[in-house]
Amino acid sequence: LRILDACAAPGGKTAHLLELAPKAHVTALDASAKRLPRIAENLQRMGLLQGERVVLKAGDATQPQTWWDGEAFDAILIDAPCSASGIVRRQPDVRWIRRESDVAQLAALQAQILNALWPLLKPSGVLVYCTCSVFLEEGEGQAKAFELRHSDAKRMSAPGQLLPRHAEEGSAFIENATPGNPWQLPLDHDGFFFARFQKRSG
Repeated sequence: LRILDACAAPGGKTAHLLELAPKAHVTALDASAKRLPRIAENLQRMGLLQGERVVLKAGDATQPQTWWDGEAFDAILIDAPCSASGIVRRQPDVRWIRRESDVAQLAALQAQILNALWPLLKPSGVLVYCTCSVFLEEGEGQAKAFELRHSDAKRMSAPGQLLPRHAEEGSAFIENATPGNPWQLPLDHDGFFFARFQKRSG
């Protein structure tokens, strides 16, 4: 099982993938080579930087020809660069460092990453796209546009847009990505978006 963690730093997602899939080989990719030692340190601390199970690579996710070895992946995780609008309550400086034009620029980058990495996925493979944003352009709008561009992409069950709610209200509101979506989250959480796609075979 070959998995690509396309925006890996600081390594938490990579570690979780290695824990959930003990026989998987994970490629942890990040645009900045300076962040790779941080990923390595975190994996080492958890005892997960062993053998050939994980490969750390510096590379631009929109330019896979510069780092990809040509062997397709069974699964791809894209925790894409975004406005971070969903975590403002924990990081209030986000509202001051972001400009209105940033959302459109980030949405364009997200689309580039999705388009560039989709061909790297095997038939029947699964791609997960997520952001810590509450904006339509970085969430459902991005997912629907991706579906329109790729006829071989089948939308699967996923939480969709998660909007922050207060813990005292009991349970989180979830705007389901598909009818009958069973995803439920208790108590409070940040704002996130999750979409899952399977590549049709044949």
